[in-house]
Amino acid sequence: MHAAMILIVEDDSGVRDALTELLTDQGYQVATAGDGQEAWWYLHSHPQPDLIITDLMMPVMNGQEFLRLKETEPAMAAIPTIVISASLDVLATLPQQDIARITKPIAIPTLLATVKAYCNEHTG
Repeated sequence: MHAAMILIVEDDSGVRDALTELLTDQGYQVATAGDGQEAWWYLHSHPQPDLIITDLMMPVMNGQEFLRLKETEPAMAAIPTIVISASLDVLATLPQQDIARITKPIAIPTLLATVKAYCNEHTG
């Protein structure tokens, strides 16, 4: 079994770095993008990740725009996604049913359990 590859899409460098450190310490491979547009470019120029963790409130292309665009391509739409946001109202409006929603501040045990569940399912 290979180490799952996770793409973190987060504009806050402190949060992005903390998530990267946390997940690499857990044995995952991690790639990062600072906004939805960078993530979109990453997805078209690298092997497909096993999981995407994305923030919603970002410059250039926000998480909602990124998720809508991701759904337009079947291979991309199939990538499991965890959405993190401080806004419960925005999380509740997301149309995709196949995404996990985690509120900020992030409860680390919840995040790790969710990541593990998705990665075990996907990399099996």
